[in-house]
Amino acid sequence: MKNFNKAKIIFCLFFVTIVCFSLSDTALAEKRIEKDLDKDGQIDQVLIYNDAGTILKVEIDKDNDGYSERVQLYKDGKPYRIDRDTDNNRRIDCIDYIKNQKRVCQERLNSTGNLIQVTLFNKNEQISVIKKDSTNNKRFDIHYYYKNGVLTSSTKDTNNDGKVNVWTIFENQMPVEQKQDQNKDGKPDTITLLSKGVPIEQRKDTDFDDQFDVWTKFSNGLLASRQKDTDFDGKFDYFAFFDDTGLLVKTKEDSSRDGKIDRIMYFKLGKPYKIECDNDGNDFFETISLIKNNIIIRNLIDKNQDGKPDVKVFFDKNQNRKKLISDLNFDGYFETAQVYDNPAWSMILSQDINADKNIDVKLFYANTILKQKELDDNSDGIIDCVEYYHNTGAIEKLEEMDQGTIVITWFYDDKEVPIRAEEDKNRDGMVDLWYFYNKGVLKIVEEDTNLDGQPDLWEEYDETQAVVKREKDLDFDGMPDFVDVNVIAGTESWN
Repeated sequence: MKNFNKAKIIFCLFFVTIVCFSLSDTALAEKRIEKDLDKDGQIDQVLIYNDAGTILKVEIDKDNDGYSERVQLYKDGKPYRIDRDTDNNRRIDCIDYIKNQKRVCQERLNSTGNLIQVTLFNKNEQISVIKKDSTNNKRFDIHYYYKNGVLTSSTKDTNNDGKVNVWTIFENQMPVEQKQDQNKDGKPDTITLLSKGVPIEQRKDTDFDDQFDVWTKFSNGLLASRQKDTDFDGKFDYFAFFDDTGLLVKTKEDSSRDGKIDRIMYFKLGKPYKIECDNDGNDFFETISLIKNNIIIRNLIDKNQDGKPDVKVFFDKNQNRKKLISDLNFDGYFETAQVYDNPAWSMILSQDINADKNIDVKLFYANTILKQKELDDNSDGIIDCVEYYHNTGAIEKLEEMDQGTIVITWFYDDKEVPIRAEEDKNRDGMVDLWYFYNKGVLKIVEEDTNLDGQPDLWEEYDETQAVVKREKDLDFDGMPDFVDVNVIAGTESWN
Protein backbone atom coordinates (compact mmCIF):
# COMPACT_ATOMS: atom_id res chain seq x y z
CA MET A 1 0.00 0.00 0.00
CA LYS A 2 2.83 2.32 0.85
CA ASN A 3 4.48 1.52 -2.47
CA PHE A 4 1.21 2.24 -4.26
CA ASN A 5 0.79 5.58 -2.54
CA LYS A 6 4.39 6.43 -3.24
CA ALA A 7 3.86 5.61 -6.88
CA LYS A 8 0.68 7.64 -6.87
CA ILE A 9 2.44 10.62 -5.38
CA ILE A 10 5.22 10.38 -7.94
CA PHE A 11 2.64 10.21 -10.77
CA CYS A 12 0.81 13.26 -9.42
CA LEU A 13 4.02 15.20 -9.12
CA PHE A 14 4.95 14.21 -12.67
CA PHE A 15 1.50 15.27 -13.94
CA VAL A 16 1.68 18.60 -12.14
CA THR A 17 5.13 19.14 -13.55
CA ILE A 18 3.87 18.35 -17.05
CA VAL A 19 0.91 20.71 -16.63
CA CYS A 20 3.13 23.45 -15.26
CA PHE A 21 5.55 23.10 -18.11
CA SER A 22 2.60 23.19 -20.58
CA LEU A 23 1.24 26.34 -19.02
CA SER A 24 4.66 27.93 -19.05
CA ASP A 25 5.15 27.15 -22.82
CA THR A 26 1.71 28.61 -23.64
CA ALA A 27 2.50 31.89 -21.91
CA LEU A 28 5.88 32.20 -23.62
CA ALA A 29 4.35 31.54 -27.11
CA GLU A 30 1.61 34.20 -26.77
CA LYS A 31 2.33 37.12 -29.31
CA ARG A 32 -1.10 38.73 -29.75
CA ILE A 33 -3.07 40.88 -27.35
CA GLU A 34 -6.55 42.02 -28.31
CA LYS A 35 -8.19 45.00 -26.67
CA ASP A 36 -11.60 46.62 -26.59
CA LEU A 37 -10.63 50.20 -25.83
CA ASP A 38 -14.11 51.70 -26.08
CA LYS A 39 -15.73 48.85 -24.13
CA ASP A 40 -18.34 48.13 -26.81
CA GLY A 41 -17.70 44.42 -26.89
CA GLN A 42 -15.68 44.48 -30.12
CA ILE A 43 -11.95 44.23 -30.62
CA ASP A 44 -10.58 47.56 -31.85
CA GLN A 45 -6.86 47.16 -31.14
CA VAL A 46 -4.47 44.27 -31.59
CA LEU A 47 -0.88 44.29 -30.34
CA ILE A 48 1.53 41.69 -31.66
CA TYR A 49 4.83 40.86 -29.91
CA ASN A 50 7.75 38.58 -30.67
CA ASP A 51 8.98 35.76 -28.43
CA ALA A 52 11.00 38.25 -26.42
CA GLY A 53 7.95 40.35 -25.73
CA THR A 54 9.02 43.14 -28.01
CA ILE A 55 6.23 44.92 -29.85
CA LEU A 56 6.11 44.16 -33.62
CA LYS A 57 2.82 45.53 -34.80
CA VAL A 58 -0.23 47.41 -33.65
CA GLU A 59 -3.48 47.09 -35.61
CA ILE A 60 -6.27 49.58 -34.98
CA ASP A 61 -9.89 49.28 -36.09
CA LYS A 62 -11.68 52.39 -34.83
CA ASP A 63 -14.92 51.94 -36.77
CA ASN A 64 -15.35 48.28 -35.75
CA ASP A 65 -15.78 47.05 -39.31
CA GLY A 66 -13.35 44.19 -38.86
CA TYR A 67 -10.67 45.90 -40.97
CA SER A 68 -7.65 47.62 -39.46
CA GLU A 69 -7.47 51.04 -41.04
CA ARG A 70 -4.21 51.77 -39.22
CA VAL A 71 -1.27 49.43 -38.87
CA GLN A 72 1.89 50.45 -36.99
CA LEU A 73 5.03 48.42 -37.64
CA TYR A 74 7.95 48.26 -35.19
CA LYS A 75 11.58 47.23 -35.29
CA ASP A 76 13.51 46.74 -32.09
CA GLY A 77 10.49 48.09 -30.30
CA LYS A 78 10.51 51.32 -32.22
CA PRO A 79 7.99 52.37 -34.92
CA TYR A 80 9.39 52.56 -38.44
CA ARG A 81 6.24 52.50 -40.56
CA ILE A 82 2.55 53.35 -40.31
CA ASP A 83 0.03 52.14 -42.92
CA ARG A 84 -3.34 53.88 -43.06
CA ASP A 85 -6.64 53.64 -44.90
CA THR A 86 -7.70 57.30 -44.83
CA ASP A 87 -10.87 56.97 -46.90
CA ASN A 88 -12.23 53.75 -45.34
CA ASN A 89 -12.29 51.75 -48.56
CA ARG A 90 -10.33 48.84 -47.02
CA ARG A 91 -7.21 49.77 -48.99
CA ILE A 92 -4.03 51.23 -47.59
CA ASP A 93 -3.55 54.63 -49.23
CA CYS A 94 -1.08 56.36 -46.91
CA ILE A 95 2.28 55.07 -45.66
CA ASP A 96 4.44 56.98 -43.17
CA TYR A 97 8.11 56.04 -42.68
CA ILE A 98 9.66 56.79 -39.31
CA LYS A 99 13.29 57.03 -38.30
CA ASN A 100 14.51 57.84 -34.83
CA GLN A 101 10.96 58.44 -33.71
CA LYS A 102 10.44 61.06 -36.43
CA ARG A 103 8.54 60.88 -39.66
CA VAL A 104 10.88 61.22 -42.64
CA CYS A 105 8.64 60.26 -45.57
CA GLN A 106 5.03 59.78 -46.51
CA GLU A 107 3.67 57.94 -49.53
CA ARG A 108 0.19 58.28 -50.95
CA LEU A 109 -1.39 55.55 -53.09
CA ASN A 110 -4.38 55.66 -55.42
CA SER A 111 -7.21 53.15 -55.48
CA THR A 112 -5.19 50.74 -57.62
CA GLY A 113 -2.20 50.85 -55.29
CA ASN A 114 -0.01 53.05 -57.50
CA LEU A 115 2.21 55.63 -55.86
CA ILE A 116 0.86 59.15 -56.61
CA GLN A 117 2.55 61.34 -53.97
CA VAL A 118 5.69 61.36 -51.88
CA THR A 119 6.29 63.84 -49.06
CA LEU A 120 9.74 64.23 -47.51
CA PHE A 121 10.28 65.76 -44.08
CA ASN A 122 13.29 67.47 -42.52
CA LYS A 123 14.80 66.64 -39.14
CA ASN A 124 12.11 68.73 -37.45
CA GLU A 125 9.37 66.77 -39.20
CA GLN A 126 8.58 69.77 -41.37
CA ILE A 127 7.71 69.24 -45.04
CA SER A 128 10.72 69.75 -47.29
CA VAL A 129 9.56 68.29 -50.62
CA ILE A 130 6.28 67.01 -52.08
CA LYS A 131 6.30 65.04 -55.31
CA LYS A 132 3.02 64.34 -57.11
CA ASP A 133 1.88 62.21 -60.01
CA SER A 134 -1.20 64.21 -61.04
CA THR A 135 -1.87 62.21 -64.21
CA ASN A 136 -1.45 58.65 -62.84
CA ASN A 137 1.25 57.84 -65.38
CA LYS A 138 3.75 56.68 -62.73
CA ARG A 139 5.84 59.81 -63.19
CA PHE A 140 6.12 62.69 -60.75
CA ASP A 141 5.10 65.81 -62.70
CA ILE A 142 4.66 68.29 -59.82
CA HIS A 143 7.25 69.13 -57.18
CA TYR A 144 6.70 71.45 -54.20
CA TYR A 145 9.72 72.74 -52.27
CA TYR A 146 9.62 73.97 -48.65
CA LYS A 147 11.98 75.77 -46.29
CA ASN A 148 11.39 75.19 -42.58
CA GLY A 149 8.01 73.77 -43.51
CA VAL A 150 6.99 76.80 -45.56
CA LEU A 151 6.24 76.46 -49.27
CA THR A 152 8.79 78.44 -51.33
CA SER A 153 8.57 77.12 -54.90
CA SER A 154 7.15 74.48 -57.19
CA THR A 155 7.74 72.99 -60.63
CA LYS A 156 5.35 71.30 -63.02
CA ASP A 157 5.58 69.17 -66.14
CA THR A 158 2.21 69.84 -67.75
CA ASN A 159 3.19 68.13 -71.02
CA ASN A 160 4.10 64.78 -69.40
CA ASP A 161 7.36 64.71 -71.34
CA GLY A 162 9.64 64.61 -68.31
CA LYS A 163 10.62 68.28 -68.68
CA VAL A 164 9.64 71.05 -66.29
CA ASN A 165 7.73 73.83 -68.06
CA VAL A 166 6.14 75.73 -65.13
CA TRP A 167 8.08 77.29 -62.28
CA THR A 168 6.33 79.04 -59.36
CA ILE A 169 7.77 81.04 -56.46
CA PHE A 170 5.78 81.43 -53.22
CA GLU A 171 5.83 83.91 -50.37
CA ASN A 172 3.67 83.45 -47.28
CA GLN A 173 2.26 80.30 -48.85
CA MET A 174 0.96 82.32 -51.84
CA PRO A 175 2.36 82.38 -55.39
CA VAL A 176 4.16 85.61 -56.29
CA GLU A 177 5.80 84.65 -59.59
CA GLN A 178 5.15 81.99 -62.18
CA LYS A 179 7.20 81.20 -65.27
CA GLN A 180 6.03 79.04 -68.16
CA ASP A 181 7.79 77.44 -71.11
CA GLN A 182 5.26 77.17 -73.95
CA ASN A 183 7.55 75.97 -76.76
CA LYS A 184 9.47 73.30 -74.80
CA ASP A 185 12.89 74.90 -75.24
CA GLY A 186 13.61 74.90 -71.52
CA LYS A 187 13.38 78.70 -71.27
CA PRO A 188 10.43 80.61 -69.80
CA ASP A 189 8.46 82.62 -72.33
CA THR A 190 5.67 83.71 -69.99
CA ILE A 191 6.25 85.36 -66.62
CA THR A 192 3.34 86.20 -64.34
CA LEU A 193 3.67 88.27 -61.16
CA LEU A 194 1.03 87.74 -58.47
CA SER A 195 -0.11 89.32 -55.23
CA LYS A 196 -2.22 87.39 -52.74
CA GLY A 197 -2.59 84.67 -55.32
CA VAL A 198 -4.02 86.83 -58.11
CA PRO A 199 -2.05 88.14 -61.12
CA ILE A 200 -0.86 91.75 -61.21
CA GLU A 201 1.41 91.66 -64.25
CA GLN A 202 2.27 89.27 -67.06
CA ARG A 203 4.92 89.27 -69.78
CA LYS A 204 4.87 86.99 -72.84
CA ASP A 205 7.31 86.14 -75.61
CA THR A 206 4.87 84.93 -78.26
CA ASP A 207 7.41 84.47 -81.05
CA PHE A 208 10.02 82.83 -78.76
CA ASP A 209 12.86 85.21 -79.64
CA ASP A 210 13.75 85.83 -75.98
CA GLN A 211 12.04 89.26 -76.12
CA PHE A 212 8.76 89.91 -74.34
CA ASP A 213 6.28 91.29 -76.87
CA VAL A 214 3.06 91.25 -74.78
CA TRP A 215 2.80 92.99 -71.41
CA THR A 216 -0.41 92.76 -69.41
CA LYS A 217 -1.36 94.43 -66.13
CA PHE A 218 -4.18 93.35 -63.83
CA SER A 219 -6.27 95.05 -61.16
CA ASN A 220 -7.98 92.89 -58.55
CA GLY A 221 -7.18 89.89 -60.71
CA LEU A 222 -8.92 91.38 -63.75
CA LEU A 223 -7.42 92.76 -66.94
CA ALA A 224 -6.47 96.44 -66.62
CA SER A 225 -4.20 97.12 -69.62
CA ARG A 226 -2.20 95.33 -72.28
CA GLN A 227 0.43 96.37 -74.81
CA LYS A 228 1.81 94.36 -77.71
CA ASP A 229 4.62 94.47 -80.20
CA THR A 230 2.65 92.92 -83.06
CA ASP A 231 5.42 93.09 -85.66
CA PHE A 232 8.19 92.03 -83.23
CA ASP A 233 10.43 95.02 -83.96
CA GLY A 234 11.03 95.78 -80.31
CA LYS A 235 8.46 98.61 -80.17
CA PHE A 236 4.98 98.37 -78.75
CA ASP A 237 2.34 99.26 -81.37
CA TYR A 238 -0.89 98.03 -79.75
CA PHE A 239 -2.37 99.21 -76.44
CA ALA A 240 -5.57 97.97 -74.78
CA PHE A 241 -7.43 99.36 -71.77
CA PHE A 242 -10.07 97.64 -69.62
CA ASP A 243 -12.68 98.79 -67.11
CA ASP A 244 -13.05 97.74 -63.47
CA THR A 245 -14.89 94.59 -64.49
CA GLY A 246 -12.17 93.48 -66.90
CA LEU A 247 -14.09 94.39 -70.05
CA LEU A 248 -12.30 96.04 -72.93
CA VAL A 249 -13.06 99.79 -73.29
CA LYS A 250 -10.44 101.09 -75.73
CA THR A 251 -7.55 100.02 -77.95
CA LYS A 252 -4.87 102.14 -79.63
CA GLU A 253 -2.80 100.95 -82.57
CA ASP A 254 0.11 102.08 -84.70
CA SER A 255 -1.07 100.23 -87.79
CA SER A 256 1.37 102.01 -90.14
CA ARG A 257 4.34 101.19 -87.89
CA ASP A 258 5.67 104.76 -87.95
CA GLY A 259 5.67 105.24 -84.21
CA LYS A 260 2.36 107.15 -84.14
CA ILE A 261 -1.04 105.98 -82.97
CA ASP A 262 -3.32 106.04 -86.00
CA ARG A 263 -6.23 103.81 -84.98
CA ILE A 264 -8.38 103.95 -81.82
CA MET A 265 -11.26 101.55 -81.16
CA TYR A 266 -13.91 102.11 -78.47
CA PHE A 267 -16.00 99.42 -76.74
CA LYS A 268 -19.20 99.16 -74.72
CA LEU A 269 -19.69 96.07 -72.56
CA GLY A 270 -16.70 94.57 -74.32
CA LYS A 271 -18.13 95.07 -77.83
CA PRO A 272 -16.76 97.60 -80.34
CA TYR A 273 -18.96 100.53 -81.30
CA LYS A 274 -16.58 103.10 -82.83
CA ILE A 275 -13.20 103.31 -84.59
CA GLU A 276 -11.19 106.48 -85.18
CA CYS A 277 -8.44 106.45 -87.84
CA ASP A 278 -5.67 108.82 -88.91
CA ASN A 279 -5.07 107.51 -92.42
CA ASP A 280 -2.62 110.16 -93.58
CA GLY A 281 -0.40 110.27 -90.49
CA ASN A 282 -0.99 113.96 -89.69
CA ASP A 283 -2.14 113.27 -86.11
CA PHE A 284 -5.75 114.13 -86.99
CA PHE A 285 -8.25 111.28 -86.86
CA GLU A 286 -10.32 112.16 -89.90
CA THR A 287 -12.22 108.87 -90.24
CA ILE A 288 -14.77 107.56 -87.75
CA SER A 289 -16.35 104.13 -88.22
CA LEU A 290 -19.57 103.31 -86.39
CA ILE A 291 -20.09 99.65 -85.47
CA LYS A 292 -23.17 97.61 -84.63
CA ASN A 293 -23.13 93.89 -83.81
CA ASN A 294 -19.41 93.78 -84.68
CA ILE A 295 -20.12 95.12 -88.19
CA ILE A 296 -19.18 98.56 -89.51
CA ILE A 297 -22.41 100.25 -90.54
CA ARG A 298 -21.10 103.76 -91.35
CA ASN A 299 -17.91 105.71 -91.97
CA LEU A 300 -17.71 109.44 -91.26
CA ILE A 301 -14.77 111.26 -92.91
CA ASP A 302 -13.65 114.81 -92.12
CA LYS A 303 -11.36 115.76 -95.01
CA ASN A 304 -10.88 119.44 -94.16
CA GLN A 305 -10.39 118.75 -90.44
CA ASP A 306 -13.06 121.18 -89.26
CA GLY A 307 -14.59 118.68 -86.87
CA LYS A 308 -17.54 117.94 -89.15
CA PRO A 309 -17.83 114.98 -91.53
CA ASP A 310 -17.59 115.74 -95.25
CA VAL A 311 -18.10 112.15 -96.42
CA LYS A 312 -20.47 109.51 -95.08
CA VAL A 313 -20.24 105.88 -96.19
CA PHE A 314 -23.00 103.39 -95.42
CA PHE A 315 -22.51 99.58 -95.38
CA ASP A 316 -24.80 96.57 -95.51
CA LYS A 317 -24.65 93.56 -93.18
CA ASN A 318 -21.98 91.95 -95.36
CA GLN A 319 -19.73 95.00 -95.04
CA ASN A 320 -20.37 95.99 -98.65
CA ARG A 321 -20.80 99.68 -99.39
CA LYS A 322 -24.42 100.68 -99.94
CA LYS A 323 -24.11 104.42 -100.29
CA LEU A 324 -21.62 107.27 -100.05
CA ILE A 325 -22.52 110.94 -99.72
CA SER A 326 -20.04 113.82 -99.96
CA ASP A 327 -19.85 117.52 -99.19
CA LEU A 328 -17.23 118.48 -101.78
CA ASN A 329 -17.16 122.21 -101.05
CA PHE A 330 -17.34 121.80 -97.25
CA ASP A 331 -20.44 123.98 -96.84
CA GLY A 332 -22.28 121.41 -94.74
CA TYR A 333 -24.53 120.23 -97.59
CA PHE A 334 -23.92 116.75 -99.02
CA GLU A 335 -24.45 117.43 -102.71
CA THR A 336 -22.88 114.25 -104.06
CA ALA A 337 -24.18 110.71 -103.55
CA GLN A 338 -22.87 107.35 -104.74
CA VAL A 339 -25.19 104.32 -104.56
CA TYR A 340 -23.74 100.79 -104.74
CA ASP A 341 -26.64 98.45 -103.96
CA ASN A 342 -28.61 98.82 -107.22
CA PRO A 343 -28.45 95.38 -108.89
CA ALA A 344 -28.42 96.90 -112.38
CA TRP A 345 -25.38 99.11 -111.79
CA SER A 346 -22.11 98.85 -109.90
CA MET A 347 -22.48 102.49 -108.91
CA ILE A 348 -24.87 105.40 -109.45
CA LEU A 349 -23.36 108.82 -108.79
CA SER A 350 -25.62 111.88 -108.42
CA GLN A 351 -24.85 115.54 -107.80
CA ASP A 352 -26.91 118.53 -106.72
CA ILE A 353 -24.46 121.14 -107.96
CA ASN A 354 -26.41 124.24 -106.91
CA ALA A 355 -27.63 122.75 -103.61
CA ASP A 356 -31.32 123.25 -104.41
CA LYS A 357 -32.10 119.65 -103.41
CA ASN A 358 -32.69 118.70 -107.06
CA ILE A 359 -30.30 116.27 -108.73
CA ASP A 360 -28.49 118.02 -111.59
CA VAL A 361 -26.28 115.14 -112.76
CA LYS A 362 -26.63 111.39 -112.35
CA LEU A 363 -24.02 108.95 -113.62
CA PHE A 364 -24.53 105.19 -114.00
CA TYR A 365 -21.52 102.82 -113.93
CA ALA A 366 -21.06 99.16 -114.80
CA ASN A 367 -17.77 97.72 -113.50
CA THR A 368 -16.24 101.22 -113.20
CA ILE A 369 -17.23 102.11 -116.79
CA LEU A 370 -19.59 105.06 -117.29
CA LYS A 371 -22.60 103.77 -119.22
CA GLN A 372 -25.27 106.41 -118.72
CA LYS A 373 -25.59 110.06 -117.68
CA GLU A 374 -28.75 112.01 -116.76
CA LEU A 375 -28.70 115.84 -116.75
CA ASP A 376 -31.14 118.41 -115.39
CA ASP A 377 -29.84 121.54 -117.07
CA ASN A 378 -32.36 123.99 -115.61
CA SER A 379 -32.51 122.51 -112.09
CA ASP A 380 -36.27 122.01 -112.16
CA GLY A 381 -36.04 118.41 -110.96
CA ILE A 382 -36.92 117.02 -114.39
CA ILE A 383 -34.35 115.25 -116.58
CA ASP A 384 -33.45 117.27 -119.70
CA CYS A 385 -30.86 114.99 -121.25
CA VAL A 386 -29.75 111.37 -121.05
CA GLU A 387 -26.41 110.21 -122.47
CA TYR A 388 -25.44 106.58 -123.12
CA TYR A 389 -21.82 105.40 -123.48
CA HIS A 390 -19.82 102.62 -125.11
CA ASN A 391 -17.52 100.46 -122.95
CA THR A 392 -14.70 102.57 -124.36
CA GLY A 393 -16.16 105.63 -122.68
CA ALA A 394 -17.31 107.25 -125.96
CA ILE A 395 -20.88 108.53 -126.18
CA GLU A 396 -23.21 106.12 -127.97
CA LYS A 397 -26.61 107.80 -127.71
CA LEU A 398 -28.04 111.07 -126.41
CA GLU A 399 -31.67 111.77 -125.58
CA GLU A 400 -32.85 115.38 -125.35
CA MET A 401 -36.02 115.74 -123.32
CA ASP A 402 -38.72 118.29 -122.65
CA GLN A 403 -40.61 117.95 -119.36
CA GLY A 404 -39.63 114.30 -119.16
CA THR A 405 -40.59 113.46 -122.75
CA ILE A 406 -37.92 112.48 -125.26
CA VAL A 407 -37.78 115.11 -128.01
CA ILE A 408 -34.77 114.01 -130.02
CA THR A 409 -32.39 111.05 -129.80
CA TRP A 410 -28.88 111.23 -131.24
CA PHE A 411 -26.82 108.16 -132.19
CA TYR A 412 -23.01 108.23 -132.47
CA ASP A 413 -20.23 106.01 -133.75
CA ASP A 414 -17.35 104.85 -131.58
CA LYS A 415 -15.56 108.18 -132.23
CA GLU A 416 -18.52 110.18 -130.93
CA VAL A 417 -19.48 111.36 -134.44
CA PRO A 418 -23.26 111.54 -135.00
CA ILE A 419 -24.62 108.98 -137.45
CA ARG A 420 -28.38 109.55 -137.10
CA ALA A 421 -31.06 111.16 -134.95
CA GLU A 422 -34.78 110.74 -134.21
CA GLU A 423 -37.08 113.60 -133.23
CA ASP A 424 -40.58 113.85 -131.80
CA LYS A 425 -41.45 117.22 -133.23
CA ASN A 426 -44.96 117.52 -131.83
CA ARG A 427 -44.20 115.91 -128.42
CA ASP A 428 -46.75 113.12 -128.79
CA GLY A 429 -44.27 110.41 -127.88
CA MET A 430 -43.89 109.23 -131.49
CA VAL A 431 -40.89 109.83 -133.73
CA ASP A 432 -41.76 111.96 -136.76
CA LEU A 433 -38.34 113.15 -137.95
CA TRP A 434 -35.30 111.07 -138.82
CA TYR A 435 -31.84 112.52 -139.49
CA PHE A 436 -29.00 110.59 -141.15
CA TYR A 437 -25.36 111.69 -141.15
CA ASN A 438 -22.25 110.73 -143.05
CA LYS A 439 -19.01 111.44 -141.19
CA GLY A 440 -20.88 113.90 -139.02
CA VAL A 441 -22.47 115.76 -141.94
CA LEU A 442 -26.25 115.71 -142.39
CA LYS A 443 -27.17 113.78 -145.55
CA ILE A 444 -30.84 112.76 -145.32
CA VAL A 445 -33.89 113.93 -143.38
CA GLU A 446 -37.11 111.91 -143.27
CA GLU A 447 -40.37 113.30 -141.90
CA ASP A 448 -43.75 111.91 -141.01
CA THR A 449 -46.03 114.82 -141.80
CA ASN A 450 -49.33 113.05 -141.23
CA LEU A 451 -48.21 111.39 -137.96
CA ASP A 452 -48.95 107.82 -139.03
CA GLY A 453 -45.56 106.59 -137.97
CA GLN A 454 -44.17 106.35 -141.51
CA PRO A 455 -42.01 108.92 -143.30
CA ASP A 456 -43.66 110.65 -146.23
CA LEU A 457 -41.12 113.40 -146.89
CA TRP A 458 -37.50 112.83 -147.78
CA GLU A 459 -34.72 115.39 -148.16
CA GLU A 460 -31.11 114.94 -149.19
CA TYR A 461 -28.33 117.45 -148.43
CA ASP A 462 -24.91 118.13 -149.87
CA GLU A 463 -21.70 118.89 -147.94
CA THR A 464 -22.81 122.53 -147.55
CA GLN A 465 -26.06 121.40 -145.93
CA ALA A 466 -28.05 122.57 -148.95
CA VAL A 467 -31.08 120.52 -150.02
CA VAL A 468 -30.27 118.78 -153.29
CA LYS A 469 -33.25 116.45 -153.48
CA ARG A 470 -36.71 116.30 -152.00
CA GLU A 471 -39.33 113.54 -152.28
CA LYS A 472 -42.94 113.56 -151.15
CA ASP A 473 -45.47 110.76 -150.66
CA LEU A 474 -48.69 112.58 -151.40
CA ASP A 475 -51.04 109.65 -150.84
CA PHE A 476 -49.12 108.24 -147.87
CA ASP A 477 -48.66 104.80 -149.33
CA GLY A 478 -44.99 104.75 -148.46
CA MET A 479 -43.86 105.52 -151.99
CA PRO A 480 -42.68 108.98 -153.14
CA ASP A 481 -45.08 110.62 -155.59
CA PHE A 482 -43.13 113.79 -156.20
CA VAL A 483 -39.41 114.28 -156.61
CA ASP A 484 -37.67 117.64 -156.74
CA VAL A 485 -33.96 117.62 -157.55
CA ASN A 486 -31.48 120.50 -157.06
CA VAL A 487 -33.86 122.29 -154.73
CA ILE A 488 -32.47 125.57 -153.49
CA ALA A 489 -32.02 125.39 -149.72
CA GLY A 490 -34.87 127.00 -147.86
CA THR A 491 -37.51 126.73 -150.64
CA GLU A 492 -40.38 124.31 -151.07
CA SER A 493 -42.05 123.01 -154.25
CA TRP A 494 -45.28 122.03 -152.57
CA ASN A 495 -47.52 123.12 -149.76
